[in-house]
Amino acid sequence: MERIADGAIAELANSKLRFVHIRHEALEERSDVSQTALDYAWQVVGQDAPLHAALDEVGFTDELRMKPVCELSGGWRVRLLLATAVARAADVLLLDEPTNHLDSQAVSWLVSYLNHRKSTSVVVSHDALFLDQICTDIIHFDECQLKYYRGNFSVFQQQAPQFHPRDLLKVRSESQPEMASVRKAVPTPQGGYRMALPVPGKEACVGAEGCLF
Repeated sequence: MERIADGAIAELANSKLRFVHIRHEALEERSDVSQTALDYAWQVVGQDAPLHAALDEVGFTDELRMKPVCELSGGWRVRLLLATAVARAADVLLLDEPTNHLDSQAVSWLVSYLNHRKSTSVVVSHDALFLDQICTDIIHFDECQLKYYRGNFSVFQQQAPQFHPRDLLKVRSESQPEMASVRKAVPTPQGGYRMALPVPGKEACVGAEGCLF
């Protein structure tokens, strides 16, 4: 995902789509812990970006904008990162384990947001419940090949019966069954971009068997 966002993959860089990588670690890497959410966002997007409209879209109040980043919950940190992506006019959101550190309410908000926003999201996640609610396609990296399946994770499991589910993914519902009872299904989006990724090189094959996107 970092290579895609940095424009290092020529086939995608030449597509003229704007890719923005969303990951929790970005806040620690690019901000002073005492920096306010608003100051951090301006630092990321630049002074000419429509930042306040983006913060409004994800529900940031004036009070939250002036809070230090270190005082924001996991859910609000994700919203802050999403706002910086919106302000940069992202065509494709690249989300790396976006439900990590989120409670059930924050996950529900994220599901609704991704399903109603008119853009494409590429997600790497070990949360099968989350994938079931947001995915229209699954890309399985297996034996150095990208294999494409239409539908969410549950549909993928039905289409690829040669794999046992526990070999594919350690789902959150196994270790945290209480999460399943508080999440409601949200219709998956039908819009967005249809895209195919370049064939992965040899470096990508090392230790990456059975990866799911």
